[in-house]
Amino acid sequence: MGLYAHLREQENEISALQQQITRAYINAMDEKQKEYITSVSKELAQRKGNLDDNLSLASSLKQLYDELQWKIRSLDASPFLFTS
Repeated sequence: MGLYAHLREQENEISALQQQITRAYINAMDEKQKEYITSVSKELAQRKGNLDDNLSLASSLKQLYDELQWKIRSLDASPFLFTS
């Protein structure tokens, strides 16, 4: 094998290695993106759960407030007013 053929073979090997490195880099980036997306999805699901809990608590609080307002109005209409 001549020097030129040997040089050509090494260039081809370098090119093949560069392609392997590029594929490995892309695969690693894809994996990191998948991990990031999974992490963000979990965080969003947790936040949605927190928002749902907050909405439920706000609804319960409004219901209690409405009941309290009704009781206060009924006390005002009652002949037994508490005076200090």
